Amino acid sequence: MLNNRLRVLYLAVLLMSGVMLTGCGGTGGASGSTITLSGLSATTIKAGTSASGVLTIASANAVNEISVDIKTDSTEVTGTADKTNSSGVASFTITAAPTVASTKTIHVWAEYNGLTSNKLEITLSSVADSSTFNFSVGPTAEFSRAVAAGTAATTANIVVSGNQVSFIAADGTKGLPVTISIDQIDNYSVGDNVRINGIDFSGVFPVQTTTLTTNNTDGIALMPTTITVVLPAAPSTVGQSISHVYAVYWRATVTYKGLTYTKTGVTSVTGTTTAS
Repeated sequence: MLNNRLRVLYLAVLLMSGVMLTGCGGTGGASGSTITLSGLSATTIKAGTSASGVLTIASANAVNEISVDIKTDSTEVTGTADKTNSSGVASFTITAAPTVASTKTIHVWAEYNGLTSNKLEITLSSVADSSTFNFSVGPTAEFSRAVAAGTAATTANIVVSGNQVSFIAADGTKGLPVTISIDQIDNYSVGDNVRINGIDFSGVFPVQTTTLTTNNTDGIALMPTTITVVLPAAPSTVGQSISHVYAVYWRATVTYKGLTYTKTGVTSVTGTTTAS
């Protein structure tokens, strides 16, 4: 009888040992199991773009075909992962929304059945910081003449080279239309005019607009610009000069994926007459 009881006790101990060993080898937070994120393709993610990396599950249990959740501490970033292979390895991807409002630091990690991975720190770049938007207009435009004292006022045209706009979206998209307008012309005189891409902008507001298309090679659109300035009548005294100065306030806007980007600039225009 005693031998039978000893046998039963021995079998019970063996069964309990088997259960404990099995528990020690499992994932899901069990002792000895780990999940790791590594190899992220970028530490800065632009709005509307993605980065990828590798997750690895180390466990004594089977690790094939496991689905892992990718978590972030930002609602503007989502994560997905493939199922693991027989070695417990899978790729994962994180994607930033195209409407990220501000640049910030976020964290990404993985969770599976109670097990949490290491956290990766990533810079999430805002729409404005992720996109390339340059608006270049000459800060000054000048025309001078020397004429006989008392010569009447007239106008002169200044052909401006180098005015241009460029835009490349965060996801690399080029070839987008850019709207050019003039918000205001300060100290306008009848005869002053700014002509862009064949459209005249004078002192009449609300202003007109013109559209330029950035090309697909470098995202740049040139702005053919001619500025007309009034040249005052020559003073009555030889050697004296008189100038007319006005300011042009420019605006360039691009709309892409529901977001509007804006750049502004100012050009000071001067027309000078000297009595000779």
